[in-house]
Amino acid sequence: CAHRQAAGLIPIPKEFSMRLALFLSIALGLAAASAHAAPVQDAAQALAAVEQAGYVAPYELEFKHGYWSVEATTPEGLRVDVLINPQTGELLSFDGISTALPRNQVRAALEAAGYHRVRDLEFDDGFWEAEANNAQGREVELVLHPLTGAVLAERFDDEGDDD
Repeated sequence: CAHRQAAGLIPIPKEFSMRLALFLSIALGLAAASAHAAPVQDAAQALAAVEQAGYVAPYELEFKHGYWSVEATTPEGLRVDVLINPQTGELLSFDGISTALPRNQVRAALEAAGYHRVRDLEFDDGFWEAEANNAQGREVELVLHPLTGAVLAERFDDEGDDD
């Protein structure tokens, strides 16, 4: 220990160094997994990405709102919604609303983007969905990114039209 102090090194307790090593290995593993993520161009690649990430029994695969959406089961048996960014291959997993952006922050993001009279805000199949009035006053239905609240899709709310 004296040679470490002479070299200007500070002794680190063994428990801390083990925690640091564990943290770094997890962080590097996640970075490596992200680095290996590749674009997902079709359903077969989407299923393979989900299974490669350790999920089992994927079902209800569909492409919606610009993302691959898959319901799957974690190795622990928890059913989750998994979204796959087709451009990056990044996987986002949600065991429900608890892992998404909080409702009040979604509402704030919509209001900051110029929407008002936000209503029927709910988390469904990995996405936030809402009804609101856009900046022009039109009633719209919105689909929002689960982590950022960014609008992924906006369509006019034609409910009540006879067409």
